[in-house]
Amino acid sequence: MSSKNNILAKLNRGGKEIYTFAEIKNVSDDINQGTLWKVLSELVKENRLIRLKRAVYLYVPEGYQENWTASNFWIGANLVQPYAISFWSALNHWGLTEQLPKRTYIQTNKSIVSYSKNILGSEYQFIRLNPRRFFGTEKIWVANHQVIITNPEKTLVDCLAFPAYCGGISEAVKGLYNFYQTNQSKNLVDYAQKMGQPVLKRLGYLLEILEISNEEELDKIKRLITNPNPVVLEPLLPAENAEWNSKWKLNINITKKDLLNWKTT
Repeated sequence: MSSKNNILAKLNRGGKEIYTFAEIKNVSDDINQGTLWKVLSELVKENRLIRLKRAVYLYVPEGYQENWTASNFWIGANLVQPYAISFWSALNHWGLTEQLPKRTYIQTNKSIVSYSKNILGSEYQFIRLNPRRFFGTEKIWVANHQVIITNPEKTLVDCLAFPAYCGGISEAVKGLYNFYQTNQSKNLVDYAQKMGQPVLKRLGYLLEILEISNEEELDKIKRLITNPNPVVLEPLLPAENAEWNSKWKLNINITKKDLLNWKTT
């Protein structure tokens, strides 16, 4: 049996989807390291292995080279460390939006060489956050694998901080509304404070127009807003002709009707 076939047979018996170089070397101790790198390079060219990052490979069973699929969340979990499935991907996972994003969003607090990657036809988007903003995660089971994802409240404040990664502020508004239908907010305001003043301002205004909060929570948010500098509500839209909201220190550059359009469709 050739070295390639021998390695593939052992990976197949291993029953895993993703292998590190060290794991492959451990089952291929009859091959020197230089030869092993060469064999793995050939298997990548033949699409029997998909290189996820340096020394990490996705195993593709024979006959599936052109149409193999795997859990996007599990692949994403192996692309960068530390990581958390987040933004639009997490928003959809928690049932806070029915919109299924075309890419998988992954946040990290480490430097990133590339901010996007295409694997098996699926796009992966990486967002680097300041370490102090990297919190609020939990583990879930997906396709027999445990992956790390931002919890619902952290997902919401992430989307308020960077609406571009959730489809815009309207999707964040929808997420807030859906969250409050079935949950009592425990950490949302504290999380918003950790994320910064713009998030607190957007959160306060949106909770108010949605009429889903209470005066105690709104007053707490208002007290935490200490920076008078204006913030635009929807960063994806121009700020010209925006309406100033002195209560929440916001430039309102999207109408309430457009913000809540999803409620009538």
